[in-house]
This record gives sequence, C-alpha cells and structure tokens, in this order.
Amino acid sequence: MNANTLLQPAVEALCNRFPSNEAGVAAAIDLAVLVASADGRIDPAEMAALSTSLEVATKTQLSPVFVKHLVQASRQQIAAAGATSRAKLIGESIAAQGCVDEGLRLALVIALASDGFSDVEREQIEVIAKAAGAGPDRIDSLCREIQGAGVA
Repeated sequence: MNANTLLQPAVEALCNRFPSNEAGVAAAIDLAVLVASADGRIDPAEMAALSTSLEVATKTQLSPVFVKHLVQASRQQIAAAGATSRAKLIGESIAAQGCVDEGLRLALVIALASDGFSDVEREQIEVIAKAAGAGPDRIDSLCREIQGAGVA
C-alpha cells in the first residue's frame, strides 16, 4: 500500500467535517501544500500526492496545469501569511471543526508520500498540531498507524 491509497479517505474525512464543501476543500489544499512545500520545494511524488488530494477534495479530475495553478495559489497565500502563521490558522481551523486527527492524518500522509518524514515537515505538523491542541505524542501515534498500513 502506498501513500496515495490513504489519501482519498484522509481528504474525504477532513472535507466532510467542514460546514461547506468550499471550506473543506480550502483546508485540505492549504494543509497539503503547507506540508509538501515545507522544505521549500515540491518534488514529483509530493506533486502527485497533491494532485490526488485536490481531485478527491474537488470530486473531479483536474488537468496538471490546473493542479499546478491551485498549488501555486496556495503557496502564494502561505508565503504572504508566513508558513508558521498559516500552520497555526490551519490548526485552529481543524480544531474548531472537530477534525484534528483527520487533518493531522492528511498532513502525515502527504509528508510520507516522498522521501519520508523530514525534520522540516515534522516541525510544520507540530505547529499545526499544537494550534489544534494536540501534542507530539498524537503525531507519533498517527504516524505509526499510517506506517502500519504499509506507507513509508
């Protein structure tokens, strides 16, 4: 089983907890892009995971050009706010919707989609988790769950 196998249920679980489809899609996109770009670049495996995430969130097949456009728009929004500020806002948002585990699970699946769970990805996810009221132990537990499913 690879990361893409877990993306659909992770994205759907997160999006379904928001009061509107638009809010859920926005949260999923920003969360996924924030983690995928934590090291300053998005590699091909991460871009594939983002594409899958976006297609699941929007419930439609998207052209690669449109996926790149959505990812770039999200990256610009993250850069304008600052990655740490955006991570805190995402953490607060998922906490307000009662979907902390769903959000952290998506973040971890994205982080594990390419070259493993890097230190900078871990730092971003820890900021999100802290703002959502979850500790490093919850991240570790969810990571073990995902790895137990055969990812990474």
